[in-house]
Amino acid sequence: LVLSKIEAGQERASAFSEVASVNDSTGMQDLLTMLAQVSETGGNMSASLNQLSQLLQDRRRTQLQEKVTKLSGKMSVVMMVFLFPALFVVLAGPGFMALIKAIGS
Repeated sequence: LVLSKIEAGQERASAFSEVASVNDSTGMQDLLTMLAQVSETGGNMSASLNQLSQLLQDRRRTQLQEKVTKLSGKMSVVMMVFLFPALFVVLAGPGFMALIKAIGS
């Protein structure tokens, strides 16, 4: 899409900006915005790409940490609902049985 706009005579920066505004992926938006800025200013792309790569890795790591945090909360609820009664039976069962046996005798 960008190439067809550029071949039709549109400037690179504006073509990249238009496609970035339509795209849903944040990483792709960032890449296209960076390309638009580099085509306008003529800066160094390797440093910009390294920074973008680091930014995308940090975003992915943050998203995974959020998922793990939410999952650990859900697992705590599951453990309390299913494991606590079983633990209660195993730990307190012999004591209750001895108490019932002592009271019954």
